[in-house]
Amino acid sequence: MKYLSTVLLLGLLAGCSSSNQPSTPSTSDNHIIGVVSLMEMDCSNSASFAGVTVQVVGTNYQTTTDNTGTWQIDNMPAGVYTFKFSKPGFTHFIESGISFPGGTMYWAQMPYTPVRLARLNNFTTTLDTAIVTRYISQGDTSFNISFPKLRVTDSTGAALAPNVYEFAGRKPTVSSSDTSSYFTYNNAQAYPLYVSLRYHHMTTGDTVYIVAYPSNCGVGQINYVVGNTYTYDWAGFGPPSQVKAVVLR
Repeated sequence: MKYLSTVLLLGLLAGCSSSNQPSTPSTSDNHIIGVVSLMEMDCSNSASFAGVTVQVVGTNYQTTTDNTGTWQIDNMPAGVYTFKFSKPGFTHFIESGISFPGGTMYWAQMPYTPVRLARLNNFTTTLDTAIVTRYISQGDTSFNISFPKLRVTDSTGAALAPNVYEFAGRKPTVSSSDTSSYFTYNNAQAYPLYVSLRYHHMTTGDTVYIVAYPSNCGVGQINYVVGNTYTYDWAGFGPPSQVKAVVLR
């Protein structure tokens, strides 16, 4: 009888010990599934949607799309993530704040932008002589800078009319890929570059350096968050123009 009581007591203790151990949620049934489409320079669909890298930023989770553009990431823990979609020769796309509760989730069922990447264009952009218009208002001097004969051509020399983004900086090394190199930018088809002496901390006689990039198929600025850091990026530009130096006078 004493032996039986001892066995029962040990069994109870073992059961209590087991139930108090922390458990790790299984991720084997967690899946995120989506589709990416690719477009050519005329914005028509590419023949194949394969080869797009889908990366979960800040983690080791990534995959590539098949011929239909379908991708799937398995065994990922629940959480909030930033996804990056990229393929050499095409624009890239970043979406942050993706809340994944676990289980199976389809990108198309979420309130996020459909992912479409456009082939990078081979356009050539030429900046002509700048027209600088000076304004004085409320103690501030400002300038509008435009290039009336801005020209974009394809590889055959034919004239094109895509969007063109202009970036202005204080050094000849101005570039869209380095946010510290420019202090303002614009869509050249919409309005001229605006430079304020007061707001941009410049003086009359300073030189502004301007570079332009052609774009196509819905390119633009991408805003995203990784961890607690808010940042932005540009995607889908063709080769830059030559850098133009413009004196503010």
